[in-house]
Amino acid sequence: LYNSAIMYEVLGRTTEAVLAYNNFLKVNKNQTENANTIFNLAQLQRKANATAAALLNYKKYVELPVATAEKKTESYFWISETYANMNRKKDTEEARDKVISFQRRLSGEKKTNAAGFVAKIRLKQAEVTFSALKAIVIPADPAKQKKAVDAKLDMLTKLNEELSQIIKLDSAEEIVTSLNLLGEANDHMTKSILATPIPPKFTEEQKKMYRSQLEQITDKFSKKATESYKVAVDRAWDLEIYNNAYKNALAQMAARDPVKYYNKGEIGSDSRLVNWMGEK
Repeated sequence: LYNSAIMYEVLGRTTEAVLAYNNFLKVNKNQTENANTIFNLAQLQRKANATAAALLNYKKYVELPVATAEKKTESYFWISETYANMNRKKDTEEARDKVISFQRRLSGEKKTNAAGFVAKIRLKQAEVTFSALKAIVIPADPAKQKKAVDAKLDMLTKLNEELSQIIKLDSAEEIVTSLNLLGEANDHMTKSILATPIPPKFTEEQKKMYRSQLEQITDKFSKKATESYKVAVDRAWDLEIYNNAYKNALAQMAARDPVKYYNKGEIGSDSRLVNWMGEK
C-alpha cells in the first residue's frame, strides 16, 4: 500500500495517493512509519491545495510522540501560513512561535535547513515594520516635522535590526529579499524627507537653502539604499536567487548606474555574467 501511494504521488495521481496512504495507516502498526505517512499526506494535500485536509494532518502530526523537531518546525510553519490566510491572527502567532522554538532545538545541518522557515516568518514581521515606517507622514507644520522624522528614524532602526537578524539566518532567498527591502526603506526615507513641505513664508533664497539642507540630510539614506541594492544583486548572483526582490534591486541599480548595470543580467566591462536562466 505504501509503495502504491508513492507511485501514485510520483505520477501526480493525488486522489489515489491519498487513498493509498490512508489505507496504509489503517493496517500499519509502526508508529514512526505512521507519523511519517501523516506528514507526507499533509505535504501532498497542501501542494494539491486541499488546505483543510492538510491543516488537519499537520496538526495531527505535531501531536504525535514520535514526531521529530525537524518536521514539527515545518509543520508549524505551514499551519501558521494556513491560519494567516484565514486571518486567524492569534493562532498564526502561536504557530509562528512554535516554528522558532522547534528550530532552536535543532543542531547542525537540520538546524540550518529549518532556518529558512524562521527567516520567512521574520521577513513577514519586517514587512509589517516597513509598512509602519511608510505610514508615518511628515506634516506640513514645521513644529511637528522633527517628531515625525524621529519616529520614522526609530522605525528604520527597528527594521535594520530585524533585517540583520534575518540575514544571519543564512537563508538564500530571504537574504536577497532583506537586502532589497533595506534598499527600499532607505529609498523611502530619502523621498519622504525630500518631500517635506517647505514653509510657505520662505523667500526663494530660503527655499533653495531649505532644499539644500534636505538633500544633505538624505545623502546618507540615498547612499545606503544604493549600497543595499548593490549587495542584493551581488548576493543574488552568488546564491543564484532570481526572485522579485532581485529583479527590483537590479532595476534600481540599472537606473543608478546604467553603464555598469543593465537589466539583462550582466554587469559591466569586467565581463562578470550571471546565470542567464535567472532572467527567464
